[in-house]
Amino acid sequence: MQTFEGRKLLIERIAVMGLMPAAEAAGISSRAARKWRDRLENEGVDGLMDRSSRPAKTRSCVEPELPGLSEFSCLRR
Repeated sequence: MQTFEGRKLLIERIAVMGLMPAAEAAGISSRAARKWRDRLENEGVDGLMDRSSRPAKTRSCVEPELPGLSEFSCLRR
């Protein structure tokens, strides 16, 4: 299920055939099919769109107030 249209087709098949047969027909696991079905139920059609795999947050710096930070900095240099 690489495309939005493919995911829509999967959802239609789930409604007609059931989860397991639709997943088998699509060549994916029942877990993946359940994921797309649940996303549609929870988020609507937008849930079938691709999502970024980029993390929502990344820690870019260490807070300077942390105890022992100066010793750690010396060890790194």
